[in-house]
Amino acid sequence: MKQSDAELKRVKAEVAAQREQYDRRIGQLEVERQQLRGGINPDVLNTYDRLAASHPENALAEVRNRICQGCFTRITKQTENLLMRDTKLVRCHSCGRILILAD
Repeated sequence: MKQSDAELKRVKAEVAAQREQYDRRIGQLEVERQQLRGGINPDVLNTYDRLAASHPENALAEVRNRICQGCFTRITKQTENLLMRDTKLVRCHSCGRILILAD
């Protein structure tokens, strides 16, 4: 019984240490995120924030072979051309996610 109590105490200490490490990393990432947000057009951020609220898993969707990877709907050639010009925010006509070209 003493051995299992000692093991439990050791495991709890490990978990607490890992959690502290993860919490620190989350804090660092949140600071970095805020810094990056400062360099983005406020209208674009507003659109992204609204989409992120309705699509918490991802407000962005890659386009591969003219297919939106968020909803698997084929985008038009005109939409693809807008994406290639990279002059404004382009959203999927079906799911509304912000489209980005796959590398």
